[in-house]
Amino acid sequence: MWGLIALEEIPAGAFLMEYLGEIMSKKQGDMRGTFYDANGLSYLFDLNDPTEADEREQIIQKVFFNEFFPLCLDSMFYGNEARFINHSCDPNVVSFNLTG
Repeated sequence: MWGLIALEEIPAGAFLMEYLGEIMSKKQGDMRGTFYDANGLSYLFDLNDPTEADEREQIIQKVFFNEFFPLCLDSMFYGNEARFINHSCDPNVVSFNLTG
């Protein structure tokens, strides 16, 4: 087993880093995920896969795409160190999707 450990204390609420990767549809990510899972890899990050209760995100998606269009970030080939942070069943860091 391995992990990524900070060499200094990180204050609560601090920005750690941006998660980089190739943006693709969730469907394409799921297809790649089948291969990754079979090979013990997992570098996919769902960008906008809200629950049915997240009405705001559903509305935004429908305005731009006339339907819900979930996206995924694949950091397998174009990622950075962020892909190793909190890959845990008991994470202590929260991710936020920012658009600009």
